[in-house]
Amino acid sequence: MIQGLSDARRARFAILGFASFQACVISLLYMGSNCSFSLGNLELERGELLFPLLFMVCTLAACAFAPNSVRARLLSSPVIIASSLLMVAGSLAEELLGTHDGTLLALEGLLVGAPSGLVFAAWGRALGGFEIEQSVPCALIGSALGAAVCFLLGSKALPSEAELFICFLPLASLAFLLALQRIGATLPKPKDAAIKPDESKKNRFTRRLLLGTLLFGLATGIMQTYGSDPGMDATPTLPVTLVLFILFCLAALQLFGGEGAKPAPKDAPRPEGGMLAAISRGVAFVQGGDAGPLGGTYRLSGLLLMGGFLFVEVLGDIGVPGEAVAMSGFLALIVVMVSLFLVMGKIDGGDAAVTFGRGFAALILGEFMGLVVGNFFDIAFFGSAASHLMCALAGLCALIAYLYLFTERDFSALSQVAITLDRFDATCRKISKQAGLSPREAEVLPLALKGRTGERIASELCISKSTVDTHLRRIYAKCGVHNRQELIDFAESHS
Repeated sequence: MIQGLSDARRARFAILGFASFQACVISLLYMGSNCSFSLGNLELERGELLFPLLFMVCTLAACAFAPNSVRARLLSSPVIIASSLLMVAGSLAEELLGTHDGTLLALEGLLVGAPSGLVFAAWGRALGGFEIEQSVPCALIGSALGAAVCFLLGSKALPSEAELFICFLPLASLAFLLALQRIGATLPKPKDAAIKPDESKKNRFTRRLLLGTLLFGLATGIMQTYGSDPGMDATPTLPVTLVLFILFCLAALQLFGGEGAKPAPKDAPRPEGGMLAAISRGVAFVQGGDAGPLGGTYRLSGLLLMGGFLFVEVLGDIGVPGEAVAMSGFLALIVVMVSLFLVMGKIDGGDAAVTFGRGFAALILGEFMGLVVGNFFDIAFFGSAASHLMCALAGLCALIAYLYLFTERDFSALSQVAITLDRFDATCRKISKQAGLSPREAEVLPLALKGRTGERIASELCISKSTVDTHLRRIYAKCGVHNRQELIDFAESHS
């Protein structure tokens, strides 16, 4: 009962906290005015976005590639508290100071962007503590709530004084993040990866994924210079964008509430070797090889993103701002990437902050590069030629990323493997509870089911092999079996 109450509280805290963070990021990066600044003889636009993105890339990359000891300090509670306070200071400065030169824009970008990257990575770690089938809906609901708050402010439905409210949302995000850490401290710690993929294949896939993510960001950055000029709203179509994004989140939640990826019925043929063999091979045990809700969510975000890019001119002729469709697709893609990096963290068995940092550093770097390319087109070309070239290049980048670099098939395969791993963990918890295993026996059980030798288990848990043998004998007795194979068969019957 205590565990169930903790799970319910964690889900509520995750939704409300991530909603606060998402509202703050959307407000900081996509609301306000398009600010230009001088760089030598050049006049560049979107300075209010360029500088925060640059500093976010730096801190996300630090979380991804720094040694474990450095990452632990970067994501420690004191640093996250200080980062949240800096986000509040940067938000207030942007709201109260108004128009500024390049130096002030860079300073505000540092105050907002650098801490936002750290807090984002911390949220990746927090969401990584959930099972995939819980964390992804939490991210979707939280993102929809955050977008709804920004919609109310952006549509002027609330008094202008209410805009200051959003400046303090980092504190709400911080409170829920710290609460999650306190609750999570009493829950089981993440275990080692159940799947040990071929390193060369894994590295090739990771490079392809990061390049695809970079191209998605590049396409969006180009479009963010398309519909706005200095002095105008940074995102003139933001209310439409947010409505479309909220509808996307609701549609994606329907996928999770429907059939989705589910276990095969008991009388269906099982893969050779059962669920545990499927895990060791990296094969998802889902009915009919269905793409599942994560694959459907990726498809939906891709359609939004590419539809906005490829048909922006046509949609504009019928009164639908194509850039709003493209931007809603980008916001949708961010939520999809949250899901993806949680899945990769689950498969790797490591810290989700690492996959978050690596993936979102690539996405945001791409967005930064896209803003630079968009400024180049504005300077080098005039009139409608620049707009047509930007739309064509953005659409081409998104199409290449979707069709060739990170495909729906890749996403579906990863998500199915992660769901299988979640079910394996659930089976271990079920057996531990029913058999009354001790905490240490519950740690030995999944390692034994994965085929670890006694020596390997002893090494991973820092205990002697004789102690491992004692734990295994007690596990066998409590489960009513006599050897490792019977234990595996017993686990299969409970899966």
